[in-house]
Amino acid sequence: MSHSDLRQTMETYLSNTALAAFIVWENIQSSPTSPQIFWRVRFDAAPRTIILGQDAPQAWNGSLRIAVCAPLDTGPQQIDQSIDLLMARFKAGTLITNGNIKILCRTIARGLAANEGAWFVIPLNITWFSITGE
Repeated sequence: MSHSDLRQTMETYLSNTALAAFIVWENIQSSPTSPQIFWRVRFDAAPRTIILGQDAPQAWNGSLRIAVCAPLDTGPQQIDQSIDLLMARFKAGTLITNGNIKILCRTIARGLAANEGAWFVIPLNITWFSITGE
């Protein structure tokens, strides 16, 4: 299992979210201009060897940060619906699988909202872990 495998698993799971908003991935320069909600996504993962030895298991810890962005004139119900959807989808204890890849969500937390130009942004931080080589 690699960093790319974990990223693909999390991105696929996010993309398959019902009523998914337009997603701005971290490797794409994009700034939506239409008055719609979009999700700005950042992925991070780091391995740690559990025991020494050849083919030793590794524990991967990471985070998926999703900034839910809405035009400033969007009503709170629309952005809250998007936040609630993501919080339910990635709630603590959720097991995300893709073949032999298993990722367990540890936490999901809603951050402080802020205005960024013409956008109202509410950040979510999802922490997760995965063990390989079992």
